[in-house]
Amino acid sequence: MGMPTVIFGTHPRDGKVFIDHSVDSFAAYCGAVRGQDGWGAMNVSFGNLIRATAEINEAIFPVRQLARDYETDTGGAGEFRGNCGSLYRKQVLVPATVYTYVVGKRYPMPGIAGGRPGSPNRLVVRAGGAEPFEVGDRSEYVAHAAGERYEYHYGGGGGWGDPLERPPAKVLEDVLDEYVSVEGARRDYGVVLTGALDDLTLAVDPEATARLRAEMRAGVA
Repeated sequence: MGMPTVIFGTHPRDGKVFIDHSVDSFAAYCGAVRGQDGWGAMNVSFGNLIRATAEINEAIFPVRQLARDYETDTGGAGEFRGNCGSLYRKQVLVPATVYTYVVGKRYPMPGIAGGRPGSPNRLVVRAGGAEPFEVGDRSEYVAHAAGERYEYHYGGGGGWGDPLERPPAKVLEDVLDEYVSVEGARRDYGVVLTGALDDLTLAVDPEATARLRAEMRAGVA
């Protein structure tokens, strides 16, 4: 699993070649087990490394880190929810070449015991430019102009158990934490919410939730 990426070009500070292996970008895939939602994110898989901060990365390489966050609705639904995948958006400040490929685009992390799979890996290169495109499972060398971005969408972990068995209060908590959207709560968990997220007035509608879950179990919703 993953999206191995190497970024290289000429550093404007000294005119020498820089090579950024982007090991600072890895966060994904943590599935649920019985009794426990997916947690945190995996560490860098290249030995005993510590993930660099954005500030350190930007001080070494001519790049700018624009986003590093969980993505809503990417964890596999289940009685115990898979952890969300992450969005990592990085901008090159000088002309550079990105070498990369994507593993886990076709086959995301599976769910277990009725749980659903997490989201697949996705990588968009030349984002913000005239010709953005999504990388497949074939290796690519992609030239980037200064100011263009590459955007990692790391996959989520698989869920465990029937999503309709997840307590509605836990689904509400997930929505408040922005792990799950209001729409995802209804679509994936059969939980109907009233109120609004913006003003923190969300609440579970128990009767509507019970009706919707019964319809989903019967295959009519």
